[in-house]
Amino acid sequence: MASGSAGKPTGEAASPAPARAIGGTRKRLVSVCDHCKGKMQLVADLLLLSSETRPMLFEGPVSSGAGTESFEQCRDTIIARTKGLSILTHDVQIQLNMRHFGEAGDSLVELGDLVVSLTECSAHAAYLAAVATPGAQPAQPSLVDRYQVTRCRHEVEQGCAVLHATQLANMTPQLLLEVSQGLATSSS
Repeated sequence: MASGSAGKPTGEAASPAPARAIGGTRKRLVSVCDHCKGKMQLVADLLLLSSETRPMLFEGPVSSGAGTESFEQCRDTIIARTKGLSILTHDVQIQLNMRHFGEAGDSLVELGDLVVSLTECSAHAAYLAAVATPGAQPAQPSLVDRYQVTRCRHEVEQGCAVLHATQLANMTPQLLLEVSQGLATSSS
């Protein structure tokens, strides 16, 4: 999402956006922060605090075949994602300083997803280390993956909360698309 000064060179002063637009963008930024915080806390609770030893199946093209990754591959992935986390954090800081709240919101969503991915990868590395110990046996997959079902439920609850909190006049096609894409991704 572009901010009120999108398309202008960085050296040129941006024309001030209407106060109503800035307020809406800030409200969206707060909502994005709450959503990311909830998602990261859910994953941390499910994986790190439950002490359930299980392999992780990652989302996205980077992780296709993550079930067969070696511990060393997981370690390299964790290092790369940690560097990406540092870069994204710096980007968010710059965007906030420049008052590009829409772009900062988009970067925060990406940052939250990266933290979730990093947590899942760390849990998978721990699983691989545990399975490598003598006498350990790999976990057997169940018919229902409680982790995925709980994450999907969380996404549905978050999507419903966004729709419930949004006034009908502010219900844009973009918002509906974002909510539906979030639901579609989490359920696949």
